[in-house]
Amino acid sequence: MKKAIGLIRVSTKGQAQEDRGGLAGQRATVKAIASTYDLEIVEWTELRGVSGTAVLDEPQFEALRRRIEAPEIHAVIVADLDRLMRPEDPGYYAIYRQFRDTGTVLYTDAGPKDYRSDRLLMMIESEIAVFERDKIRDRTMRAKEALRHRGRHVAGAKALPYAVTYRNEKTGVGEVEGLWGYERLESTIVVEVYRRFLAGERNFSKMARELGISRTLVRRVLTNPIYKGVREYTQRHRNGQPIPRSEEEVFSLQVIDDPLVAPDDWQTVQALLAGSNRRRPARENGECVYRGFLVCGSCGSPVHAHHQKRAGWQYRCPDSARRSRTCPTGSLIRRVVDAEIDARIEAEISDPDRLTALLTVGLPGENPPLAQRDAAHGSSQVADLRAERDRVVTSYEHGFRSLQDSEKRIREIDAQTEVLERVALAAQQSIERDADGIIEAVTTAFSDWRFLGHTHKREILAAMVQSIHIERAGRARARVKALDLILPTPDPSSPPNGPRSRTRRGAPAEKARRLGRTTGRQ
Repeated sequence: MKKAIGLIRVSTKGQAQEDRGGLAGQRATVKAIASTYDLEIVEWTELRGVSGTAVLDEPQFEALRRRIEAPEIHAVIVADLDRLMRPEDPGYYAIYRQFRDTGTVLYTDAGPKDYRSDRLLMMIESEIAVFERDKIRDRTMRAKEALRHRGRHVAGAKALPYAVTYRNEKTGVGEVEGLWGYERLESTIVVEVYRRFLAGERNFSKMARELGISRTLVRRVLTNPIYKGVREYTQRHRNGQPIPRSEEEVFSLQVIDDPLVAPDDWQTVQALLAGSNRRRPARENGECVYRGFLVCGSCGSPVHAHHQKRAGWQYRCPDSARRSRTCPTGSLIRRVVDAEIDARIEAEISDPDRLTALLTVGLPGENPPLAQRDAAHGSSQVADLRAERDRVVTSYEHGFRSLQDSEKRIREIDAQTEVLERVALAAQQSIERDADGIIEAVTTAFSDWRFLGHTHKREILAAMVQSIHIERAGRARARVKALDLILPTPDPSSPPNGPRSRTRRGAPAEKARRLGRTTGRQ
C-alpha cells in the first residue's frame, strides 16, 4: 500500500467551525479517495483560515512541500484541486514543478493527476478555479455594495466605528432594515472629546489618557462623520488592504437621525483640524530671532541656525563644521547668544547720541506720512493684543482655559502691549514733537527690547540692522563683536520734509551710511 498525505483547507476560520462541516466534509472525501485507490494516509495537513491564494506563505504548507521530497511519499490527496491552491500569481505554479521533480501524484475526487503527463489538464483546472473565485467575489462585492446604498452594514461588529452599534430588524416578509445607534457609555466619551476640542484643548495624548482611550482614537473620533449621523464610504478593501474609491464610487448616507454631534459643530472641528494640519514654517522661524542677521566675528562667514536633538537650537559657524575647523566660534547656544544681543541692542538703540544720528534724516515738519503710518500701525497692533487679552479672559470665565495658562498668557500680552503703546505713542507725538522729544520717547520704548515678541523684533531688525557679528567668549559664553545699524541716506533732490530713502539689508556699503561699527573691545 502506497503512502500519501491528506490535505484539507478552508479559507476562513468560520468555515473551520464544527457546525459548518467544511473540514469534516473534506476529511471524509479524502478518506474515501484513499480507500478507492488503495492508499495509506500517513499524516494530515490541516490549513484553517488560509486562502488558496496565500498558501505559499503558510508554514504548514511549506512543511508539506518539504515532506513530499521523501521517497516513501507517493501522493497527496485533496478533496478538489482548488483545495491545493488558486494560482492568482504565476509563481504559484512552482508547486506543480515540485510535484513533477519528486514524482508525487495528486489525487482528487476526479482521479489521479500526474503533472508529468497531465500538465495541461491540471493548469486548465487551476485557472478555472481562479476564474470561479473571481466571479464569486465580484457577485459578493456587488451585493454588498447594493446593501450599503440601502443603509445596511455588511461587515462584522469589529468593522463598526467606536461607540457605534448596528442590528438588522425585519420590517416585513423578506424585508430587513438596518438600525444604527450608539453605545450609551462610549457615546459619552465621544461627546466629551468634541466638547474638549471645541473648548480649545489640542493635546490629544492628555485627552486620551484622561478619557481612557488611545491617542489615535481621538483623531478618528474627531474626523469620522458617523458621529453627526452620516455613514461615509471612501475606501474599499482588497485582501485586507484599504484602497481609495474613485470619485464616482464615494457616497454617504444619513443613517442616524439623532446624532451625538451637531453637523455645524462637526464642520467646525474639521476646519480647525485642517488649519492645524497646514504645513508650519520651520521651527527656527519661531525659535531663532536673529537668524539671517548673524555673521561670525572670527572668520566672517554667515552664521546659521542649527538644531540638535539634545542641545536644542544653536547658532553655528559653517566653517567650524568643515574638516579643517579653522574657526574657533563653533556652535553657540541660542539662548546665550540671544541674551547677549538683546542687551547690546537695548544699549545701542537707547543711546541718545546714536539714535539722534539715526533719526535726524527725515524728521517731520508738518504731518509726515511715515510718522502717521507708524502711529497707525502701532495702534492697530495694540488693539489686536487687547482683543486677544479679552478672548483669554473670556475663555477662562467659560472654563476653556486653566487659571495658570490664562495668567501666563495675560502677562505676556501685557508686557508686549506696554512696549507697543509706548512705541505707538512716540510715533503719534512725533507728528508735532521736535527731535529731542522723539529721541526721548523712542529710547524709553527700546529700553524694553527683550519684552517684544518675535515678529515685532524681526520687523525692527529688517529696518535698522545690517548685521550682527558674534564670536565665542568662553566655554559656554558668546560676545557681540560688532553691531552694524543702517542709517538712511537722504535724497539731495528731495525736499527737506519729503520721503526719506531707506537702504535694504544687504545693499552695498556705499549706499548706506552706518552708525559706526561698535566693537565689544574697550
